[in-house]
Amino acid sequence: MYKITSLLKVKKLIAIEGEPASGKTTLANFLQKELDCNVVSVDDFYLPIEKRNELSFLKGGNNIDFERLIHEVILKHLQKEDIVYKGYDCKINEYEETKTLKYKEVLIIEGSYCLRVELLEYFDYKILMEVDSITQLDRLKLRPNFKDFLDKWIPLSNNFIKENNVTKIVDKIIKS
Repeated sequence: MYKITSLLKVKKLIAIEGEPASGKTTLANFLQKELDCNVVSVDDFYLPIEKRNELSFLKGGNNIDFERLIHEVILKHLQKEDIVYKGYDCKINEYEETKTLKYKEVLIIEGSYCLRVELLEYFDYKILMEVDSITQLDRLKLRPNFKDFLDKWIPLSNNFIKENNVTKIVDKIIKS
């Protein structure tokens, strides 16, 4: 881990992509401490239910508000400004309290679909987390919506990674 931490100290905007339960958040939290950087989760940018439609779940990431993520987070970071946004909690269908992140040189955006075409141009460094299916299922069994992951989220994520050749566009693949 020391090698990647040293490398990432000179990057400004890092993406951590991967399937559900592959270790994206765990890696982001570790790097946040090591690099003294900000971390933003793509999960905070789900579209509210009233803004979703029949296309929202046809392709991975169609249920994410990328425009809001770009304007409220990425562009603010690139302009060296504080980041102020409200995360969306899809479990209760409400926006959370406003989050304010003081500007730091490095920003990590972690979550499935952070390497969608809408965001690719912004990242200095792209990481893909991979996990074997047995470990993934063991981790997901601890979550309350296990069946949703099996029926919806894992297939959407796997298709996204394959259709977008994510393994070819990342700088580093980490197996967790």
